[in-house]
Amino acid sequence: MVLRAFSTAIVLIFAVTAAQAQKRPEYLDGIYVGGNVGVHKPQNSSMARNGQTSTVKIGAGAAGTAAIGYGFGNGLRGELELGHRAGSVRGVDNATGAAGGGRIDVSSLMANVLYDFANETSFVPYLGAGIGGARLRAKDVGPDQGNAFVSGAANVFAYQGIVGLDYRIGDNMALGASYRYFATQSASIGSTAGDSASIPYRDHSIVIGMRYAFNPTIAVPAAMPAAAAQPVAAPPPPAASQPPALAAAPIVGPRAFTVFFEFDKSNVSEDANRVLVQAAESAKAGIFTRIRATGHADTMGTPRYNMALSIRRANAVRDVLVREGIPATQIVVIGRGETQLLVPTPDQINEPRNRRVEIVIE
Repeated sequence: MVLRAFSTAIVLIFAVTAAQAQKRPEYLDGIYVGGNVGVHKPQNSSMARNGQTSTVKIGAGAAGTAAIGYGFGNGLRGELELGHRAGSVRGVDNATGAAGGGRIDVSSLMANVLYDFANETSFVPYLGAGIGGARLRAKDVGPDQGNAFVSGAANVFAYQGIVGLDYRIGDNMALGASYRYFATQSASIGSTAGDSASIPYRDHSIVIGMRYAFNPTIAVPAAMPAAAAQPVAAPPPPAASQPPALAAAPIVGPRAFTVFFEFDKSNVSEDANRVLVQAAESAKAGIFTRIRATGHADTMGTPRYNMALSIRRANAVRDVLVREGIPATQIVVIGRGETQLLVPTPDQINEPRNRRVEIVIE
């Protein structure tokens, strides 16, 4: 039942996220490798043998994982993960008292499904789940009833849940930390008395690590094509009683506006909103075929992240123009990232004048 429920949950996670998510520049796209090291603390295990149960107390130990995976460019990732958890037995409690020692080590091979929650910062939280197999090795665990010791190894089904946070330090690199709950089915391992003991395994671990992506960049979505220019009806001729000089001529020719943004933000400020209202009024008062909203960013952060940020800024400008009565089909959204700086700067320079969206009415 546990295997069926956990497998169903992973399939549902994969299906829902794959169906709803679309490729976006801030998501990982392509092959990556990663590794983690940290500490783990197994829960006390109830070792059953000959109808009697002993409590095996396992101490904290070192844990490590290595993984190869693939990002689908929409937040979803799949990976194969090798793991190892080493632990010393601190005691075995049973009817004859509390004493003993030994070791219980676990190696695992897991298939994980993870989802990144990308946002407007370099910090990316994620959730994941995995199923696979584990090899549980017991060495001289005891003494148990009858002064027996449990030693041997068994392969069992394993599953895990993952909660983590990455910090992206470049287009290819990320540092992160994660918590993992790892569990297995009961392993049947032989004892020196000639019988076997059933040992389940439950574990909590906290690890830190690094990930390297070989091909992190995805294609930036093409700008939405503008609709064909709609002819604007000519104003009616003035009435005979109205002097022709009173007829207002429509504004023609390109007009340009620029709005600026706060560091690492894509929300439109009050000052920027006033400029956009003026831009919308100018467009509606004249003849135009399209409006180009081109987003830009400074050089803080990675080029990949800044490209996504510039697109979000241009989309925010488009939303205000649409609210002010400009048809969305006549607005072209473009992202330039840090490729067209208004003020040329070296990398990792916070320059307010580069954080902008340029609006051109054509």
